[in-house]
Amino acid sequence: MIAKSKRDITFPYLLLFLCICLGISLLVAVSLGAVKIPIADTYQIIIKQLFHIGNVDHIAKSTIAIIWNMRSPRVIMGLIAGAGLALCGSTMQTTVNNPICEPYILGISAGATFGATLLIILGLKTFIGFGAFLGAIIATIIVLVIASA
Repeated sequence: MIAKSKRDITFPYLLLFLCICLGISLLVAVSLGAVKIPIADTYQIIIKQLFHIGNVDHIAKSTIAIIWNMRSPRVIMGLIAGAGLALCGSTMQTTVNNPICEPYILGISAGATFGATLLIILGLKTFIGFGAFLGAIIATIIVLVIASA
């Protein structure tokens, strides 16, 4: 039988700890805002909305609407955007085999700026976002071609 290394044993515990920290962070993020809502009420609202468990009759309908319709979608989109940025950064570092690469060093941000500026000059202000995206894609392709050569 092959003995497991210390790293193999501690990784699941680290992953569990990080997931718990993420859950607590999301709960706190949903609780914070212009309207003061206690974390316990936020937790009860989320559990009631997701699993239909618990009683939220003592919480105002406006508070439930604030948590469920306004804050939760923003926090979830922030989570998705952050995960996407982390995934893209990791993919970029792996692709060019450089642990310190970033969009500014590789010229991807400059490509996006060029694409947006070009469309502004051409008077196509409606498509600035698309121009930035296209400029970043072209710059990325150029970097990948150069890196693979």
